[in-house]
Amino acid sequence: MQKTITLIILLMAMMLPLTACGDNEAEVRQSIQSGYERFDVAYKGRDRRNVETIFAPECIFKQSDEGRTMKLPKFMNAMEFSFRAMTIYYIKSRVESLKLKDDVAEVTVDVATDALISPPGGSEGHRAKMTGKYQDTWKKTPDGWKIIQRVID
Repeated sequence: MQKTITLIILLMAMMLPLTACGDNEAEVRQSIQSGYERFDVAYKGRDRRNVETIFAPECIFKQSDEGRTMKLPKFMNAMEFSFRAMTIYYIKSRVESLKLKDDVAEVTVDVATDALISPPGGSEGHRAKMTGKYQDTWKKTPDGWKIIQRVID
């Protein structure tokens, strides 16, 4: 009996480091949602440097209805250009669903924005309230969870 109890305790002790080191789905979801919240603050503040931190350097962007792809530097240049034409009043990104497999998470995120879009030349802008979804693939990296692919619906 004593040997059985000792064996069970030993097995449990050996398993603890494994479960303590692994990320469970709730922890990953919280980490990724936190990434979106940091993105929202940076985007609203037109902070390119901090917007870019959510994406891995090798991130690829795709339109769901087109075959075109874009790499991160080109996407960030387009985003920076859009910052000049917009005043962002509100942005909220919310994880709708998450499927975790090892160190990769497939995430559907809902995004709602409210912005004033001003055309070049100083003409009067118009208010645009938009909603949309992204299909993001996140990967665990040494620097934390990063988006490696974004499909824009």
